[in-house]
Amino acid sequence: MLEVEDIQVPHLTVVMTYFNNPEMMKIHLATWHTYPTKLRAMIQFIVVDDHSEVPLEIDEAVLNLTILRVDDDITWNLPGARNLGADYCKTDWFMMVDTDMLLTAEMAKRMLELPTDDPKKIYNMKHQDACMLQKIGHSANMMYLTKELFWKCWGYDEDFSGSYGGQEGHLRSKLFREGGQRTLEHLVTLTNFGEDNSPRIVEDAMSSTPAMKTEEGLERARKISGRKYNNTLGTLGTIRSRQWNQDVLRFKWHVSQEFKYVHKHS
Repeated sequence: MLEVEDIQVPHLTVVMTYFNNPEMMKIHLATWHTYPTKLRAMIQFIVVDDHSEVPLEIDEAVLNLTILRVDDDITWNLPGARNLGADYCKTDWFMMVDTDMLLTAEMAKRMLELPTDDPKKIYNMKHQDACMLQKIGHSANMMYLTKELFWKCWGYDEDFSGSYGGQEGHLRSKLFREGGQRTLEHLVTLTNFGEDNSPRIVEDAMSSTPAMKTEEGLERARKISGRKYNNTLGTLGTIRSRQWNQDVLRFKWHVSQEFKYVHKHS
């Protein structure tokens, strides 16, 4: 177990993708700044701006925070954005989260207390609705794992970029075949927000949104990999679960902003 008080350098990286939601980003920044100073010094935040119409810019942050900007305008480039965050990560372990999931100080501290002796272990996080009315099962994108295991499985298949959905199950199938151990961590909660940034109630907590494939995305995948795709829901994630395109970061990007925070002993 790690003792939070004894760590003064980043040990955990949190990778978050971002797109056209400055108000939601304000909520995250305000929450991260409520962390105790020592806890803030232990966490590296990486936010990947997936070519928002207005580039994400932070005025000031007393955090270890890096903003990466995807320069190419690729529709639904979540696989590429997540791969970029994982590639830029400098710690052994990192946590992948979505923009509508809020990382509380209690949760961050709990993450640092989890055993990290097994590099093949994957922690899936259960979370609950912001109204505190019901608990929600784990999300396929919410996982805490090693950078080594992530890239051993080649990360997200960027053939999914250009279409919505499917990449999560595709990656997880590979992770578990490579020895990843699914460990549901019940003590950690995340918070959901609605589109207007207000708490929302999830009517069917265990249901998943069907993957929506666009012809543009499917055609892009055909050109890149030469595979035969069709527009049947789930084709990319299910039928091709044992196929993989290892070509990653197929776009231009740059470091937009970097903030450093070092806790000083009093």
